[in-house]
Amino acid sequence: MATIFLPTRPRALPAGAVPVTHQGRPAIRYRRRGGKIVLAFLTEDGTKCLVPSETWHARYTDANGHAVVEPLSENKTAAQRMLGDILKRVAEERAGVRTPQTVTARQPLADRLAEYRRHLSDAEAVPRHADQAVRRCQVVFDGCHFFRLADVDAGPVERWLADRRALPRAGGGFGPQTSNHYVTSLKAFGNWLVATDRVPANPFRRLTKLNVETDTRHIQRPPTDEELTRLIAAAEVGSPYRKMAAADRAQLYFVAVMTGLRAAELDSLTPASFDMTAATPTVTVEARRSSGRRRTNSRSTRTWPAGSPRGWRKRAETPPCGRGSGPSSSQPRRC
Repeated sequence: MATIFLPTRPRALPAGAVPVTHQGRPAIRYRRRGGKIVLAFLTEDGTKCLVPSETWHARYTDANGHAVVEPLSENKTAAQRMLGDILKRVAEERAGVRTPQTVTARQPLADRLAEYRRHLSDAEAVPRHADQAVRRCQVVFDGCHFFRLADVDAGPVERWLADRRALPRAGGGFGPQTSNHYVTSLKAFGNWLVATDRVPANPFRRLTKLNVETDTRHIQRPPTDEELTRLIAAAEVGSPYRKMAAADRAQLYFVAVMTGLRAAELDSLTPASFDMTAATPTVTVEARRSSGRRRTNSRSTRTWPAGSPRGWRKRAETPPCGRGSGPSSSQPRRC
């Protein structure tokens, strides 16, 4: 018979617990965090108490005759309605009325993430970005104990993100900006589920981003001309770093500052990407490497002084971070 219940698990006796007898069994009453009074039965040896869960669970038999226990809601009335929906779905499956969504909801989330990763690859997403998006979803699902698509709920995700923001960075915590990145990845995954008719609505649609302006741990500002000059000068006389000669690294920093290109975009540059003959030298990034997914011309917003890439081009056969062969390396150079 299908029913809802609050599962229990043994825990140490809390401080301040009051011994009572309930339904002829020894029990205790204590005040839970938040002020709620809880009644918990004692174990047979009386050394621990059986603490009820805050979430109502359903116990029922599925269309294949298997006993199933799954979490529903912290609200009893909502849990009863959810159980009614489950029993209706089971009856439809037994009668042969099976929709793609009811079938998909019972399948492992890991399979859906693998399909989503293939979709991103087919859409020519940057591999690093695709892996990062899938990894963020997987981390959240593991933290919330989501194993099937039917388990996915925005409520536990909100609590998980809040708990992580409350932790110190050394303990695995993160700030509002990283939390927003997780929300973006989850919503993108949810939109893909809707687009492929796996769910009727995005399960993460009510997740909202935080105001990163309130996070003052990392105050960012543009560097001054003096700081940039010191950085490039130090790079020119420094030691090789990540298999890049000092002069090449100085060129790389200069191009990054002048164009505002990201690391992956800098890594894609070849000699053909540079137009050094124009009055203002131009760097062109191909669409598949550009963050905007379109052919982008990044022009300098400063004056290219003497000793800049125009002069460096005379010393090296390729511009910084190109995949051609240069004077300091016989292999393709990467950022």
